[in-house]
Amino acid sequence: MDVPGAHTPRVSAARCAMAASEQVPRAVGGGRYVIGQRLGAGGFGDVYGARDMATRAPVAVKFEDCKTQQLRKELRVLKQFQGEVHSQGFARILHMGRKGELFYLVMECLGVSLEQRVQDCGGRLSVESAVLAAQQMLSCVELLHSTGFTHQDIKADNFMWGVAERRHHLYMIDFGLAERYWQAGAHVPDTQEERFRGTVFFAPLAAQQYRRQGRRDDLEALAYTWLYLLSGSLPWMFVRAETDDVRFQQVRDMKASRPIHDWFKGQPDAFQKFASHCDKLSYQDRPDYTLLHGFLSGLRESFELKDHDFEWESRSSVGRQGLQPRAAVCQPDDDAPLWPGSGLKRARSASPRHPECPVCCGGTSWTTAAAGAYAKGWWCDGRGCLQGSATGEAGRFACGTCARDFCAGCAGVPRPL
Repeated sequence: MDVPGAHTPRVSAARCAMAASEQVPRAVGGGRYVIGQRLGAGGFGDVYGARDMATRAPVAVKFEDCKTQQLRKELRVLKQFQGEVHSQGFARILHMGRKGELFYLVMECLGVSLEQRVQDCGGRLSVESAVLAAQQMLSCVELLHSTGFTHQDIKADNFMWGVAERRHHLYMIDFGLAERYWQAGAHVPDTQEERFRGTVFFAPLAAQQYRRQGRRDDLEALAYTWLYLLSGSLPWMFVRAETDDVRFQQVRDMKASRPIHDWFKGQPDAFQKFASHCDKLSYQDRPDYTLLHGFLSGLRESFELKDHDFEWESRSSVGRQGLQPRAAVCQPDDDAPLWPGSGLKRARSASPRHPECPVCCGGTSWTTAAAGAYAKGWWCDGRGCLQGSATGEAGRFACGTCARDFCAGCAGVPRPL
């Protein structure tokens, strides 16, 4: 039985399979990445510290037995965020390969987990720190959802801080349970699942009812995580039962007994409003991410906070890399015109290809396409697409997939081009 507030890593079959496999090599990538000490177990496999001998920079290497597929599943998700302009909040992939019976993934090195930071702060965060963390966490979730995936194991353990000048940046990690909610141009139907997916304390009710999880359910898990950050516990962490199965049922019944926002009584209004929005969503509904960000922004502005004003950080901005301003990204089910009066719609498929887009289908880089667009006098519509009245070709540069998160205008920099 778990101790309330304690969070042990989820150990999967991949972890066990690897234990019986060959030993971890001394180096990978043709000797470029020299393996150091074991840092711990992720959601699957083992994680080791390593050094990039070409740059002398520290990196992290994840290993799993080749018989399993979890790490390759993580790679499939993370590859969505490895464009010319890297997506904030997701680790960079540096190298991947196979060594003997082990598959490995080399990634940028991150710092401590959000969970560890909570414990270092006495078991809970101040409202100021919580809202700053919440903004970054919501941005990660929104961007992940824009690729057609849901995380399905959101909790403080699965967010990590950056290092050095990005030490106040939060990164979403551990995509071993991620699943597509959008496939072949349509929302995946709500179905009964054969097994539970997630971590009981933070899992949405649907997961404990063995239902397929959608975007709504990631947001519910996010709400429970924020309640934990603010209060240091969750009401069902103190459930006592003779067996894990009985406790699982009791936790599920507690979550089903009242709407999510009821658990936030006494907490800042912004978090209550977030929870209320979650209560209104059905499985296939598209969350209003802009509305949700607005709740958090209002609370943050009341404290006049900078991005790095966490309780454990100094107030100086020297030696820090600023966060990218939030860009509203297109979701797979967005169906608005690419620009006013046009007949073209945004891509309704999670596929990375769009027939009208020269970036997806013509081999043109987004940087080149954007430069050409700017030169023609097009502008950013704030949703990941370029618009222009001077030519009917504007939509060709704006499929809503390749353009996502890569436009300076979307990042909050008005460009009267």
